[in-house]
Amino acid sequence: MAKNVRIIPNSGSLSFTDTSVETKMVFDATGKLTTSAGGTTLMEVSDGLVSIANTAKLKVPVVAGNPPTPATGDLWFNSSANTLSVYGNSGIETGGGQKGTTGPIGPLGPQGPIGPIGNLGPKGVIGAIGPQGPIGNIGPLGPKGNTGAIGPQGPIGAIGPKGVIGAIGPIGTTGPIGPLGPKGNTGSQGPIGPIGVVGPKGVIGAIGPQGPIGNIGTLGPKGNTGSQGPIGVIGPKGVIGAIGPIGLKGAIGPLGPKGNTGAIGPQGPIGAIGPKGVIGAIGPIGTTGPIGPLGPKGNTGSQGPIGPIGVVGPKGVIGAIGPQGPIGNIGPLGPKGNTGSQGPIGVIGPKGVIGAIGPIGIQGAIGPLGPKGNTGSQGPISVIGPKRTRGAIGPIGGDGPIGPLGPK
Repeated sequence: MAKNVRIIPNSGSLSFTDTSVETKMVFDATGKLTTSAGGTTLMEVSDGLVSIANTAKLKVPVVAGNPPTPATGDLWFNSSANTLSVYGNSGIETGGGQKGTTGPIGPLGPQGPIGPIGNLGPKGVIGAIGPQGPIGNIGPLGPKGNTGAIGPQGPIGAIGPKGVIGAIGPIGTTGPIGPLGPKGNTGSQGPIGPIGVVGPKGVIGAIGPQGPIGNIGTLGPKGNTGSQGPIGVIGPKGVIGAIGPIGLKGAIGPLGPKGNTGAIGPQGPIGAIGPKGVIGAIGPIGTTGPIGPLGPKGNTGSQGPIGPIGVVGPKGVIGAIGPQGPIGNIGPLGPKGNTGSQGPIGVIGPKGVIGAIGPIGIQGAIGPLGPKGNTGSQGPISVIGPKRTRGAIGPIGGDGPIGPLGPK
């Protein structure tokens, strides 16, 4: 296949004409370099900006893994990890560019039922406290029976759904105190809420200035054309880095003789990428091949581990009792002491007025749990006096701030 070379000093163009396609490189008076094949523009270089046409494609090396000794600026596609990588000043950057800013944290999902008590996990969000029911009438005190043996603790019941908070009704008469029901089983933990939306794309860095065009070397003989390998999956688009300066433009060397086209041999295995060599002279631009199909989207990576729990702050001053704060973690149960003898039943005194609940102070560090002492004897029970007016219920405290997100 013969090609003709035309050098026109006035227009600064270099044209390769085939029987069907003309490949042309044109330098205009403004210093813009335009490369085209036939009537289709492939690439333009002007004022330090390289623009590749939408109908063209840029093919990078495809390797099964990372090269052993990459140089700064090397770009390749890792077919084993299905990622596009570039070697920068800080090492290998996956995705071909700098990592964008982290998106906002998504909303928390609904709290599920409580599961069985296992290892101490992270503190969850405390739900709103349900409405308090009316106090029943206290019945007459019956005769004291013999103290029976303490039975085993029953399972913890599941927490029912939160009802609508109604208006506080009048306080009814105090009813008899019913027996303590068995403890229900702890429900299973609810599912984790959905992951938040991806944050906005980072800003594209500025493109460096264009340097002078380097020398065009002699055109070497054409080698054997190998079979085309499979097209890999397109990775995520990274931020476009700055383009380095182009070398000085030298004299155009003589065009070498074209060699005979050999038979197409089988495609050999892809070897490891060697160290980056010296940038050679710019060779002739070939015809544009067809755009390959878009590969399938890669799988979403797994969620990172939850960050460590922060240290407990110093103990603050104990203030007045305020709204109920979050429920703390359940500590270990100490050994049961011996049951003491019950004392005589005394007269129940009058019930005082319930005061307003003040704010809860900052909780200090929890000290070690000491051994449980022996149970003392029960004191005398007072006579039940007249019922007094109940005080107002204090406000419920708001939820605490969400802890920091753990490392990715």
